[in-house]
Amino acid sequence: MRFSDCHCWRADVESQGAAPSEHPARLFLGFHMATLYVENVPEDLYNSLRERARRHRRSMAAEVLSLLEENVVTPAELKSRALFVRKLRQLRSHAMRSPGPFSTTEEMQREDRMR
Repeated sequence: MRFSDCHCWRADVESQGAAPSEHPARLFLGFHMATLYVENVPEDLYNSLRERARRHRRSMAAEVLSLLEENVVTPAELKSRALFVRKLRQLRSHAMRSPGPFSTTEEMQREDRMR
């Protein structure tokens, strides 16, 4: 599928002449969401998507939205990942603690051999 085969429109409440508070999505969710239309989807891809939606007991729209959420990284997700990496690096930078009062596995094996 080529990019030129896809058409995306943003549902713009103000351009439709309705006040933001009158839009049904805004009444229910408190905000409006974009709408995505995809044309010229290859038949085998469409059938695979339909089968996947059936297996997950979802509508086609819900399945597409789920796939987008899983595979498209948002700015919030990037921020979350950067925070995770920063914390991971912090943990790795600390010196390893001693094993404490417990024997290492190597010491335990030696003890077993001496018995």
